[in-house]
Amino acid sequence: MVDKNKYRILVTGGAGFIGSNLVDRLIKEGHSVIVIDNLSTGNVEFLSPLPLFYQQDIRDYNVLEKIFETHKFDYVFHLAAQISVPDSVKDPNWDAEINVMGTLNLLKLSVKYGIKKFVFSSTGGAIYGDNAPIPTSEDYCPHPISPYAISKLACEKYIEFYSHQYDLNYTTLRYANVYGPKQTPKGEAGVVAIFTQNMVEKKEIVIYGDGEQVRDFVHVFDVVEANFLSINKADKETINISTNKKTTVNDLFEVMKRKTSYENNPVYKPERDGDVKISLLSNAKAKSILGWEPKYDLEKGVENTIEWYTTSLNEKLKEILKTWIKNKKVRSFIIYGEPGSGKSTIVRALINEIKDYYDVFSISGAIEGKKKIKDIIEQKDNLFSKPKLLFVDEIHRLNKAEQDTLLLSVETGDLTLIGATTENPAISVNPALLSRVLVFKTKELTTDDYEKLFQQIEDYYKDLKISKEARKALIEYAGKDLRRIMNLIETANEAGINSIDLEFLKDFTGYRLTYDKNAKYSFISAYIKSMRGSDVDAALLYLAYMLESGEDPMYIARRMVILSAEDVGLADPNALNIAVSAMIATEHVGYPECYLPLSEATIYLCSSPKSNSAYIAYAKAKEFISQNNFEVPSKLINPLNKRMKRVQVPSRLWRFR
Repeated sequence: MVDKNKYRILVTGGAGFIGSNLVDRLIKEGHSVIVIDNLSTGNVEFLSPLPLFYQQDIRDYNVLEKIFETHKFDYVFHLAAQISVPDSVKDPNWDAEINVMGTLNLLKLSVKYGIKKFVFSSTGGAIYGDNAPIPTSEDYCPHPISPYAISKLACEKYIEFYSHQYDLNYTTLRYANVYGPKQTPKGEAGVVAIFTQNMVEKKEIVIYGDGEQVRDFVHVFDVVEANFLSINKADKETINISTNKKTTVNDLFEVMKRKTSYENNPVYKPERDGDVKISLLSNAKAKSILGWEPKYDLEKGVENTIEWYTTSLNEKLKEILKTWIKNKKVRSFIIYGEPGSGKSTIVRALINEIKDYYDVFSISGAIEGKKKIKDIIEQKDNLFSKPKLLFVDEIHRLNKAEQDTLLLSVETGDLTLIGATTENPAISVNPALLSRVLVFKTKELTTDDYEKLFQQIEDYYKDLKISKEARKALIEYAGKDLRRIMNLIETANEAGINSIDLEFLKDFTGYRLTYDKNAKYSFISAYIKSMRGSDVDAALLYLAYMLESGEDPMYIARRMVILSAEDVGLADPNALNIAVSAMIATEHVGYPECYLPLSEATIYLCSSPKSNSAYIAYAKAKEFISQNNFEVPSKLINPLNKRMKRVQVPSRLWRFR
């Protein structure tokens, strides 16, 4: 039974990933929490509501003693640590100074000031070593292979010594690979956070080794629960906190790829020193002694982590806009994202708040061009003039000359530019203009965001009701385009329809309601693998199912182009021409007639011989440049003058012209 008493609790590393989640829980339970963190990796923004906070280092004994003396703690949760395996390999002394000496300071003070229990966060993912039995129980003697793991084991032994010598009560928790909200994409321990950031932002994913390393991923909320239970249980025990479920890094990649709509393959690089190949921990002791069970499986935990990441980014954008509104001054920026993701709505809401302080102009990049832009820029100022602000919707439609017209005025500050685009500005906007503006990206809405949207719709249309099943189907039907949802709702309301359910959606849209986001990636994967395996009938079946279920034909066409280069390649160079032609035809004729060029190209690619030599060759070149420094040979350098030409390109080479 949980103790209802309220305690004074110290959390070291309380502004970090696990620590800040633990602080949230302890405050919620009514305890008085004090946090020590040097913010080397922690973030004070993670602490909300803010507890009593000391920005101090656990290596400073004198400062620590003043804090202990002032607050008379009941419990100490020690999470502050250096956690990077690669960094510990580079500098073992530094690693030991933080992890071992810092822990000894806390142990000495815990004994001196009579705390009730010392709860230590250790590592199960690294401490047992490579040859441990699977799953590994706490009875197995650790064989750490990295300085980080060695320092953690040393801390455990010192805790046992203080317990034996001074009767210090403790619980040591050995975590598997922890992930979840507030984890920063830094270091090996943050692999889920690294994948989340790079997948959401469509960046390259790097996997060290072959990706078959086995990990035991446990969600931070489950870890927090184990810490909380340790207040009154598991005295003088060392306990694994894990799911006891195998997940390879490749498995993790596939799960997260599905959840984030990521389309690229990972890049494999050589494995790193100190990394354990297999880590799978038994959680039998945690279940029996702590009464603890993991509540988050990988699918649920990854969804929760991605949702937190995207929400936190949107919150940061909101804070920036609020600051601009408060200061009555806006900086030039471009916002980009999927169609219907709210770009123009965000901009118009911002303009509505600051319109009294600017002369606001709005144009469409698809319709108006250089002349209109020059007219706005060259408007004469007068006594009542305000700073000029120009909103360009579809800014990617402006050509280079039209974008250059904006350049000087933006640079001098005579014009504040706001642009909206569905295309990545790094590709569609001139580098010179791009370097003078901020770039924001809209993020996918979370489940909570959609629920708020549907609630607002029902509040606005008083007689309208949308069933729970229909809400889920509408989200899938719309993809990332909120306009599709609003258009359908408005049309239904105009037709006098007050109840939207699955039957209505099926009749009204013709959309195949069983074709959801997970099915989408299963079918495109089956389609690609069927073409790769030269199975024409199967490939056509999956193609037809996707098209008839409402899939974007251009999405299929793009994947077809990738396959033609990656899997057919130089075995039949004409395959790329066929795939590109099918994509262009699809773009021009649209659905439903696009099924003809797509079917033709599918049959051709299935029937073609296969070669991935271009893919392999490029991967090897990429791997080489990541591991080596090299320069362009002098004979290949572009000569800038005649002297360089004579010096750098020997005359004997010219005989081959």
